[in-house]
Amino acid sequence: MEVIEGKIKLRFEKPEYGWLLMNFVCGDYELKLHISNVPNNPIDDLRSALMTLNEPNYEAWGSQEVIFHLEPACYYLVIERNNENLDLKIFHSKDYGGKKYTVKNISGNYNQILMPIYRALMNFYSYEHNESDWSKTDEKLIQKLKKTVKNKST
Repeated sequence: MEVIEGKIKLRFEKPEYGWLLMNFVCGDYELKLHISNVPNNPIDDLRSALMTLNEPNYEAWGSQEVIFHLEPACYYLVIERNNENLDLKIFHSKDYGGKKYTVKNISGNYNQILMPIYRALMNFYSYEHNESDWSKTDEKLIQKLKKTVKNKST
């Protein structure tokens, strides 16, 4: 497991026609994907995963997995606790439900793993876009995520 020596940078671009450009950088590793919102909305799944990872009894939920569909290929982002740290694992599969191949394993603390994801989500939520391009997240859910992260940070 690679320990982070630098920052994770995650960015989602403005969505168009159900597709979203995602750019993930950690050290010298970079992954650019055009992800689909079919059959799941990975932005909502990522928000849900962050909410779960911030719960006090998180261990009861186990690891959190978000699927990024490329139609037909998929990338899987898995985050799980490892004592005081978090492990972030990225897998690739040629098709949904197919054999997963490890692409990247990273270990770091809360600020190194979860906060870059949180910031990327907040940036994405700031975009003005049509509902036909990507479904909008309920403002109450966004506020709940903000409050959860703020309480964790204090």
